[in-house]
Amino acid sequence: MWLAIVKSMSTGQLGVLQSRVHDVRTRASGTQLRDGWLNPPGLDPGDLAERTLTSLYNYNQRPTWLANAHDALDVAVLETYGWSDDQADEEVLERLLALNLERNSRVEPGGSSSDATK
Repeated sequence: MWLAIVKSMSTGQLGVLQSRVHDVRTRASGTQLRDGWLNPPGLDPGDLAERTLTSLYNYNQRPTWLANAHDALDVAVLETYGWSDDQADEEVLERLLALNLERNSRVEPGGSSSDATK
């Protein structure tokens, strides 16, 4: 499994990442991971019944591989923003709001951003 973070204000790059081509790849990867969790070979039917996406994402009982993947994602996103990983949820929300308000203030009438090329 790998993770890529793209830091860009370019609508062109966002368009590429949101394209059907990338969506197909993301869905295929997600389906493989989901199916591997829900239907592993050799598990008896009673154990299979307990393997749901809800139990997979139960925060207190996540499998180690999933907890590690989420931890790596959190670190990568925080590093992208230039933030430390010891912030409370409320501080993260305040910072995201501040970023949103700042970026919104740069949008010109008609909806175009004054820094869309960055």
